[in-house]
Amino acid sequence: LWEYVQNDAFNARNTFAAKTPRVRRNQFGAAIGGPVIKNKVFFFGSFEGTVIRNQQTWNTQAVTSAMKQGNFSALSKNIIDPLAQAPFAGNLIPSNRISGASKYYAPMLLEANSPDGQFRTNAGTKNNTWEGMGRVDYQLTDSQRLYGRYVRVRQPSTLLGYKPESVTNDVVNQHNFGLNYTWAMSGNTVLTLTSGLMKTRETYTNDALGKVNDAEAAGIQGFATTGREKWIGPSNLGFANGYQGIYFAGWGAPGALWGDVYNTKADLRHFRGAHTMAVGFEYGNSKVYGDHGSCCSRGNFNFYNQYTNDGFADFLLGYTSGSSRNAPLAEFGTNSAPY
Repeated sequence: LWEYVQNDAFNARNTFAAKTPRVRRNQFGAAIGGPVIKNKVFFFGSFEGTVIRNQQTWNTQAVTSAMKQGNFSALSKNIIDPLAQAPFAGNLIPSNRISGASKYYAPMLLEANSPDGQFRTNAGTKNNTWEGMGRVDYQLTDSQRLYGRYVRVRQPSTLLGYKPESVTNDVVNQHNFGLNYTWAMSGNTVLTLTSGLMKTRETYTNDALGKVNDAEAAGIQGFATTGREKWIGPSNLGFANGYQGIYFAGWGAPGALWGDVYNTKADLRHFRGAHTMAVGFEYGNSKVYGDHGSCCSRGNFNFYNQYTNDGFADFLLGYTSGSSRNAPLAEFGTNSAPY
């Protein structure tokens, strides 16, 4: 039995955090083994768990409530009207100049909660690992031995996106099987046969996705729901000047990656004095698949301060610096990669 503990009670405060972020790490496990049949069959098993409950420090520049309404009067720089090529009066963008898509997306954006225009908080994350292993050894004869093992790993975790409530749930599952046969054919000749299989699958989902086609609801054309049902949701937004935009953790979320790797090997070795002669054979194969929305199934829109002297003001006017969209993806992968 064993236990390892880490706690924020023992830690110093992060310089940029308002208070010491929570740190909770517990790593524990147990192992047991022994004979099943005396001098013939033996077993060994172990379990290990790691439970992590930490907090991520947020110290992020964000827009203010006034800025979402077009009021930039708190900024020292001028906000330029790209049509008049002159500053907006009082640094105020008239409501009728704010695009409909911007009015739709503005309430979703992270909003500053401190006087210096920063969003500050500590947000919790989870990261667990559960691992179990079982092995059986069988002494067939004095010169022959067989063993098999199975390892199971499960890793659920949370990944934070553009704001603390934007949580992607990620789960990795892995199964590993192995079989080994050893025959000491003589005092200087050994035959070894091994075979193994590893199956892995990772899935990641976000509750904000797959429900509403926000691009279409915002009046942006070209993002039909048909064919991208799993990936509809808020578009990704990026701003210059350091403002926090919109993004979701996990490439092309929601998504999944999975595959199998298996191999078999035969090895015959003969020892003579200081020399070793070996001959063998090995074969392996792998299968890898994916299913995700890639970079921009909901659309990526960037606002890089090209028109108004401020990236967020560009956004309110609907003047994008660049955008991208990809067609919905079909499941893809490699059926076979032998070696």
